[in-house]
Amino acid sequence: MNQRRRRRRENKKPLSKRSILAAVAGGLSLVAFFVLIQNSYTSGGKVSKVLTGTAVMILLVTLISLFEGGRALKDTDTSFLSRLMGLIFPLLAEAAWIILYVVGYMV
Repeated sequence: MNQRRRRRRENKKPLSKRSILAAVAGGLSLVAFFVLIQNSYTSGGKVSKVLTGTAVMILLVTLISLFEGGRALKDTDTSFLSRLMGLIFPLLAEAAWIILYVVGYMV
């Protein structure tokens, strides 16, 4: 039984650094999204121009991390789960930001 576990450990692929960075950037973007939404709610919808500019910059950083996650998905030498998380987190964050801006323009 120990030989099976040992053999399985040797076959594990390393984590992709590019996808981990993309997942962290996507996760931080989601945190910033909720912080800015909470700040807007507590101020009654009157958000300063600095926070609006920050939100646009976070949107662009999330877009860059989404592209990096897509590029990391092609790398077959690393773990598939890490590559997938590097694409899913920025994708969720980007979708949240786009929905926020579309709803904001429609209202």
